[in-house]
Amino acid sequence: MEFKQLRFFLAVADHGSFSRAAEALHVSQPTLSMQVIALEESLGSRLLLRTNKGAELTELGRVFAIYARSAIREAQKGYDEVRMIKGLEQGKVTFGLSSVFYSFIGAEAVVSFCRKHPKIRIDVNVSTHSALEVTQRLLTGEWDFGFVLDRWEHAYPKNIVCEPLIQFESGVYAAITHPLVKKRTIQLEDLNQYEWVVSQLNSIDGHLQRTFKAAELPTPKIKIVTNSFNFIRELVMTDNMLCMLPHYFVRREIRANTIRLIKQRYLSVRAAAGVVYSSDRELTPAAAAAISSFRKICASTKVS
Repeated sequence: MEFKQLRFFLAVADHGSFSRAAEALHVSQPTLSMQVIALEESLGSRLLLRTNKGAELTELGRVFAIYARSAIREAQKGYDEVRMIKGLEQGKVTFGLSSVFYSFIGAEAVVSFCRKHPKIRIDVNVSTHSALEVTQRLLTGEWDFGFVLDRWEHAYPKNIVCEPLIQFESGVYAAITHPLVKKRTIQLEDLNQYEWVVSQLNSIDGHLQRTFKAAELPTPKIKIVTNSFNFIRELVMTDNMLCMLPHYFVRREIRANTIRLIKQRYLSVRAAAGVVYSSDRELTPAAAAAISSFRKICASTKVS
């Protein structure tokens, strides 16, 4: 099996046609076909189904394509990193960023890295990835690492390294016009008089339920559940709902006097975030440097 065969095979898979793949690779179609056939013969399996309309992956072909792409990515990373180490400073680092942190920590860490390594390209995938998605992308090499919320106690396998970097505290927030904002003394019963919007990214829902149950109070009125802290912030500013958000996350709204912390002593949550990466893959110099930027930003960030 040759590296060229992998490239030719994936080109056919991506273009859905031997002729279009040959054109994209600037090789003759017979040459491309011979290389793909040789790859199939070495594996003893048919990877592509030839049809009148073109070509499509077989079931085995879909499985093999995952590893073929991973092999090509790793080879490209090696090429880029060797060039960087030799002083050319060329390469790429790819990582996933939990959407919670795109407006703080993430942006600062990326900018810090770019200033130190201006010729290194950064690909950042910002989303609300599940632990399973994060694991798959790390193990296949699609990501060098991830910066995510602390869900690793039960969510990640043993070959995923989890390094907590920062803790942040959440409090109860509401719009500046909310009735509880002007109330001097707030009891837990008061917090049960209003609807809540909560995030599915953390354990706030369960925390609310346990707290009120322990006080023998009715279950809180969870009106909206979402995967976006930004959306929670916007909803709270437009309606008399309550929410729990990290203090650092609403610092701009506090300064703008649109959201106010509800001063109470019953509900407070500390959470953590950090980097995750595969122990099966050695971090490239670029990835290690990017993680170092996250470490430094987290160490210097006050989130309480």
